[in-house]
Amino acid sequence: MGAGAMLQDDNATPHRARVVQDVLQRQQIVRMNWPARSPDLAPIEHLWDIIGRRVRDNHPPPADVDQLFRFLQQEWTAIPQQMLQNHVNSMRSRIGECLAARGGHTRY
Repeated sequence: MGAGAMLQDDNATPHRARVVQDVLQRQQIVRMNWPARSPDLAPIEHLWDIIGRRVRDNHPPPADVDQLFRFLQQEWTAIPQQMLQNHVNSMRSRIGECLAARGGHTRY
């Protein structure tokens, strides 16, 4: 990364820490303007939810971080490509609903 790179994050408090700001500035990384607490505009958040539920439903509690990582990888690779594409394709509707709700709650 570096000059010309752009970062989109979820505006979580740790992402706003001074140390993060300093690194982004030193690396000349521009942060996108993005609404705070907006998982409806981030399909990856929905995919993480799906993966989390699949890990919970299909695996025993992980014994350690390595096993958790393996479970997450297994479930990520098991998600059909069409499901991923459907989430991406839903962005136009998501943005439209967010605008109509003036940034308020949407069905997503």
